[in-house]
Amino acid sequence: MADQERVALRRTVQPYIGVGVIFSCVTILVVYESLKSSDWQFALLFVCLVIPLFSFGYLNFGLKYRVLWDGAGVYMRASGGPERHIGFDEISSIRYKVSASQSRPFRRIEIHGAKRDAKAFVDVSLRHFRLDDIDTMMKEIRAHRPDLRVPTVSMNGRVEFVEPKGHAG
Repeated sequence: MADQERVALRRTVQPYIGVGVIFSCVTILVVYESLKSSDWQFALLFVCLVIPLFSFGYLNFGLKYRVLWDGAGVYMRASGGPERHIGFDEISSIRYKVSASQSRPFRRIEIHGAKRDAKAFVDVSLRHFRLDDIDTMMKEIRAHRPDLRVPTVSMNGRVEFVEPKGHAG
């Protein structure tokens, strides 16, 4: 299916605020030290070169991470890798994870495919994407797969799993 027919989860600014705060604090420290020492070379190098290059790399990497869905399944595009697709009929489980891995989102919903491929999963970050969009996608999965435990996502970020219809217990 073409991108026009896919629904992309909309991004939030939340993951980028922390980097902005850190750079602001470090810049204040660098300017303070430059004022104290009257040596502005490092401050100019930091402000004119380090911040723009790191910011470009960080934003470029982060903006390549996208999660989309359509009537057939869920798709993930991440920097440096091919697009991953899991059809609704291929979904084997959906899990909520919290981890400190640098290569994966901190708080995420993992959608796993039935394929025997270790990379048959889609990470849906609760910080990178709007929570109402994630919940809408989960409702779509639930509509296609009423046999699975599919979470609901509240507007405060709470993830609760809904038992499949007809499941006792």
